[in-house]
Amino acid sequence: MDVWSFGSLVERLEQLPDPRSEVNRRHLLAEVIVIAVCGVLVGAEGPTSIRRWAVAKREWLGGFLSLPGGVPSRDCLRRVLSSLSAEAFGRVFQAWAAECFAQSSGMKHVAIDGKT
Repeated sequence: MDVWSFGSLVERLEQLPDPRSEVNRRHLLAEVIVIAVCGVLVGAEGPTSIRRWAVAKREWLGGFLSLPGGVPSRDCLRRVLSSLSAEAFGRVFQAWAAECFAQSSGMKHVAIDGKT
């Protein structure tokens, strides 16, 4: 696993139970969540701005996501985020971050704003 790889986050998130109906499921759950995480990390404040960011960064996202249904709509993002178990997501995300820290040769902090 590459340290801080979003591809490795996708692998972790694939462990989550999918709360969505199987009817009309166009997007992979893990990929929708990774798009939301990345969007929030860059300052998106809701499904509309996450979608706007994802459309602008589709080529970059395509480097580690398959995006079989393209970029999810804001309604899809909203539905997934509102139905996802925060507890289950927190456990998976925390395990991924802990593994990344363990592999990053003593790093104790992550600067997400590029200033420290």
